[in-house]
Amino acid sequence: MVGRKLAAALLVLAGSYAGLAPASAATPGWHLVFSDRFTTLRSAHWTANWLGSPGQITEPPNSYELAAIDPGRASFTKSGLGLSARAVPWTASDGTSFPYRSGAITGYQKQGYLPPLMAVARLWVQCSSQQQIADWPSFWLVGDPYNWPQGGEIDIMEGLGGVAAWHAHFVDANGVEGPGGVAPGNWCGWHTFRVVWNSDGRLGWQYDKTWVGHVTGYTATTPEFPVIMYSMAPQGTGLSGCPPACGGPVSTNTRLRAAWIRIYHWQ
Repeated sequence: MVGRKLAAALLVLAGSYAGLAPASAATPGWHLVFSDRFTTLRSAHWTANWLGSPGQITEPPNSYELAAIDPGRASFTKSGLGLSARAVPWTASDGTSFPYRSGAITGYQKQGYLPPLMAVARLWVQCSSQQQIADWPSFWLVGDPYNWPQGGEIDIMEGLGGVAAWHAHFVDANGVEGPGGVAPGNWCGWHTFRVVWNSDGRLGWQYDKTWVGHVTGYTATTPEFPVIMYSMAPQGTGLSGCPPACGGPVSTNTRLRAAWIRIYHWQ
């Protein structure tokens, strides 16, 4: 259950950012519809790979990625979720080889949410000694992964080229894919990452207490499922290099940690 202090904070949030708060209910407010502290793999809600059967090692979402998605790289403890990377090669049935393995959890075919929605997670992001985000950690929502980007994708936080970024992937009325941007600041260590998805297509991203991005006209209408993933890709130096240079400093023995995830619906 949501504690009183957090519930009060969410009400303040809704009031302070009324531009993203629908006002259709008689007594409107954010209502918790899903939460997880990741002390164990809840198989009714998550699969620890990318679009595969439980326990299966799978290829990653993109062909240019360097790491297969291995359920063995996802750990669940009293401290939460850990997704780690290791230099352990794996070859897919089609002969594609990956020099690394990393971890992910997805709600594919087990969860699906429509706006008005708020998704928030407490994540620990690992960085290099130069304060660059290592590899390609991410927290996102995605609709139909086999009809992308028309099915929609909301990247709440991803480390791209060593920095924290947000994106909305969709096709707008002019046939142009949606935008994104970089969140200024140091996002190494523990932080809270949030997106608000409004029914009229407005999106807002908040990192800790700072609003870092806004988008209007998000047209995706497919129910979207959450993903927390630790990917690896060639190292980039800016958003324009992705793909294929999407990662930060390539590193093994690194991880992305999640203390919790919470999803709210406005009623």
